[in-house]
Amino acid sequence: MRVAIIFLTACLFWTTPELGNVRSAFSEAIEKEDKAVALDASLKQITKEVPVIYAYKGAVHCVLAKFRLNPYSQLELVRQGSECLDEAVREAPNNLEIRYLRYSVESNLPAILPYRKHIEQDRGRILYELSVHSKEIEPWLRKELAAYMLKNAQIDSQIRNQLEDLLN
Repeated sequence: MRVAIIFLTACLFWTTPELGNVRSAFSEAIEKEDKAVALDASLKQITKEVPVIYAYKGAVHCVLAKFRLNPYSQLELVRQGSECLDEAVREAPNNLEIRYLRYSVESNLPAILPYRKHIEQDRGRILYELSVHSKEIEPWLRKELAAYMLKNAQIDSQIRNQLEDLLN
């Protein structure tokens, strides 16, 4: 009986957060340091066995860097975050949400940092999936990707028109 109680208690503390909650928390963490710190703490135990949430763990590390004043702390957080994002892509290379997280992080890093090497690869993959397989992408993600790419990616007018159509 005592072993069962200990096991159930351990399971409560080591459960994986729900992906929807992580997504919501991440969108708040982008702008608010306290939210970023809280999300980072809730994802401490996450490993690459859950690639999408592991990618959010990496992305939140990179977000935390913008709230730090010490450049060495910033660089270390970006390094750790980039490692998580790269590992998540290796674990689930066809997951578009993970590619989107890595693209959005890398494209917002200063050009001087060495962690921007997947921008073109991820940009190409995202645009390809949106143009060829858009109906297979979850509607919320399709709209999020289209809106982000319209705002942030360098794209020609034909692709721009396709992305605008996805928002309607």
